[in-house]
Amino acid sequence: MQMINVDYIFKRVNDSLSKKNQAGYSSVEDFNGDLHDSENILFEFFYKDYERTQKISDALSPFLVEKDFPVNSGYVAYPDDYRHPLEMVYNMVLSGKDCESSAQEILMHKLQSNEERDTMASFIRKPSIEKKLIYFVQLADKFRIRPMELKGSVRFKYLRNPKFGKYKTSIDFEKEIEVYDPLASTNLEWKEPESVGIIDLMLLHKGIEIRDSELVQFAQAKMQVNTNK
Repeated sequence: MQMINVDYIFKRVNDSLSKKNQAGYSSVEDFNGDLHDSENILFEFFYKDYERTQKISDALSPFLVEKDFPVNSGYVAYPDDYRHPLEMVYNMVLSGKDCESSAQEILMHKLQSNEERDTMASFIRKPSIEKKLIYFVQLADKFRIRPMELKGSVRFKYLRNPKFGKYKTSIDFEKEIEVYDPLASTNLEWKEPESVGIIDLMLLHKGIEIRDSELVQFAQAKMQVNTNK
């Protein structure tokens, strides 16, 4: 998969800061901290669109995962890289003639925690394997499956966290300077077109607004909320 080179972001951001007569990043740690925040803001910007349209944008496609996970005592543990849920289906095993078995996927419905009790008590909506009414409830670190006697596995489609970009340097002892170290650095997993948004967000962290875009407005609101905490 083609990724965005972190050195490209570093150079573009520092070049833009220089043109605005502002000093570049004083440390690699400061740069990497703003880069991490910028990737998080970009992710949530595109996820907001998904919540509105229920369609995964091309920008988020590198982070789309679909895997089978076991159901243990009525719960499914979060994957290590989990960020947002998209869809969960139950892998129901059906026994046929001559001891042959087949699988059927049953779409599971997501319940909010305040809906769970009413659903359990409902004659119509109560969880039932026979009626193929199967639910999942998002908890702090796992999903509760209803009915809880369900066994087997679920196929879970979700968005994972990016492997965040990191800019690293090493010492050129001959020139006695710090230089970019491509082997120690981590490139960004985003597709190339998203480099524009990343650079805009990095500059916004430095107080420079390049363009009045929907992304920048979203970022300003997020950054204001974080400042007021």
